Amino acid sequence: MARLPRRTRRTRTEREAPAGGSRIRILEGAMRAFGERGYADTRVEDVLQAAGISRPTFYKFFANRDEVFDAIAESQAFSVIQAMKGAIAMAGDPLERLDKALDAYLRWRGAIGPIGTVLIAEAMRPGSHASQQRQAILDAVTSWFAAEAREVLGEDADALLYVGVVAALERVSSDLDRQARVGEREIHRCKQVMIQIVLGTLSWERDRDELMSKLSALRDAPES
Repeated sequence: MARLPRRTRRTRTEREAPAGGSRIRILEGAMRAFGERGYADTRVEDVLQAAGISRPTFYKFFANRDEVFDAIAESQAFSVIQAMKGAIAMAGDPLERLDKALDAYLRWRGAIGPIGTVLIAEAMRPGSHASQQRQAILDAVTSWFAAEAREVLGEDADALLYVGVVAALERVSSDLDRQARVGEREIHRCKQVMIQIVLGTLSWERDRDELMSKLSALRDAPES
């Protein structure tokens, strides 16, 4: 006689939570699992255990562990871009907007936790979905900085200049990943370094001819 299909037992968490929260629980559990085990060593089973959900529930939303990881990358990219937009909208002059935008980015970077290191490692792998989300963040920050610099300088600067500033932001903020605890001091330090880099860059663009003339004079001056 044919066996009846076995009814999958749901976890207590699934029974008590609304159905709409299952996807969120999966993402939150996956962030913990990937953060603890790394990308390569995390299995679907690890996500199930961390999220407290059943396998059928997982497959209602995601086809595999790569798909849930991609969803995490997308959600984090969306979060930081929206946070920066919201911070800028509440600021006034360009310097205040710079301060608020950097603060929003650095707080996101500092709060993301162990999953951030895993996302960044995967984002550096060419062709990965995480690399596309990283590029979306970089493009958004570069576009914003170009618009702000145009307002300050009154003209467009070399586009590669903006790319360099954003690369500096990514590198400076990576210091937060190495901190055992990220607090106001650590965020303030990174922000002040970036403000110096940005203001120094804009000052160079504004006074480039004068500075180049001084450098040339120093180079051509006879040795005493």
